[in-house]
Amino acid sequence: MSNEYNGLVRNLLKKSLFDELEEKCEFELPESMVESEFKTIWERLQQAKAQGDESVAGKSDEELKTEYKEIARRRVKLGLFLAEIGNKNKIDITREELMRAVVQQAGMFPGQEKMVMDFYRKNPDRVEDLRGPILEEKAVDFVLSKISYSDQKVDLKALVEENAEADEEAPKKASKKKKTTKK
Repeated sequence: MSNEYNGLVRNLLKKSLFDELEEKCEFELPESMVESEFKTIWERLQQAKAQGDESVAGKSDEELKTEYKEIARRRVKLGLFLAEIGNKNKIDITREELMRAVVQQAGMFPGQEKMVMDFYRKNPDRVEDLRGPILEEKAVDFVLSKISYSDQKVDLKALVEENAEADEEAPKKASKKKKTTKK
């Protein structure tokens, strides 16, 4: 229960940090990266819709494309920024961290752990796919260690509600962002 609580707190901290970074950091984004990220998001959305997910019901494809294009821009911007933090501060990912990530991935598929582990053994290049999320977490930890913030007592129900609101708000906020970028 404590781990879940800490996870909720971390999610809110991370979202607040990302919102602040997105607002304050202005630089030109490589359109090819934005398009690639959008394509990935759009494919997942189409798969979800095909499986009966109605979370986007009532919106036209054009509205969805506009909304998810902004989400792709945010992801690319934050990804590039965090990668730069990693580079400038010599944040490395160890082999052990990659192996922990593989084990964690295997744990997400109860009863199929061996199959997942075999997949990564047979496809070592796919282990590299786990490097990005690990770097992101370490860069977030680095940034959070450099800023000051105040603790507030919050009960679990309020924390869960705040996380849910933040999740619902993200696409709306992204679609309202201005579309200009500065170098």
